[in-house]
Amino acid sequence: SRFCTGKCTIYHEIATQSSHNLGINSEAGRKVMKNELEEIYKSLSYAHAILLGMGNTLNQIFGRQNITEEDAVALQSKGERIEI
Repeated sequence: SRFCTGKCTIYHEIATQSSHNLGINSEAGRKVMKNELEEIYKSLSYAHAILLGMGNTLNQIFGRQNITEEDAVALQSKGERIEI
């Protein structure tokens, strides 16, 4: 798969086998799944922090204000969901 590097068995199960058994039927399977989710969370949090920092830096360079949380919510509410 294009997102999985071999460690990501949760995604692999969903993407390749359409299996509903994601390893949650055993204690060991749940532990593996929890560890994978923690790794994914850490990666996404890191990527979010990097992107936020880059955005803030670019805003400073070009003399723009950073978007407020209220503005972000307003933009999200205006956005349309598309199927990919």
